[in-house]
Amino acid sequence: MTAELNSRKAVPVTIGSTVIYCDDFRVTAVKSVSEAATASGLGVITNVFPRAAKLTISGRIYDEDNPMGAVISANAMLRSTLTLEIEYRGLKFTGCYVQSYDIRDPGKDYIEVSITLLTQQSITNSEVTA
Repeated sequence: MTAELNSRKAVPVTIGSTVIYCDDFRVTAVKSVSEAATASGLGVITNVFPRAAKLTISGRIYDEDNPMGAVISANAMLRSTLTLEIEYRGLKFTGCYVQSYDIRDPGKDYIEVSITLLTQQSITNSEVTA
């Protein structure tokens, strides 16, 4: 059995006014379940709800004019109560809040960045325009 390995280019993702060339994308979500004991000693589920989905977008930023402007932008988004809309490979995430960021200048032609966002909204398909 032979496996053919392919590579793909980094996907540009716009977060606020920053474009990140995404090398690594992760989305996680969990459901919160509350349980209580009954008088007979058995367990019963008393409450169920989806927790906010967590998106982590990691990659590179290329900005020759203002390479560390990403720090100012990410910090402003972190402190803001405004929500963002993010699109990634056909998925749309709305109502996103920046939870955290990690920005590193490795001394190369780009800045390394990882931004984590939270959304309580449903994940939908992006509208495809021809």
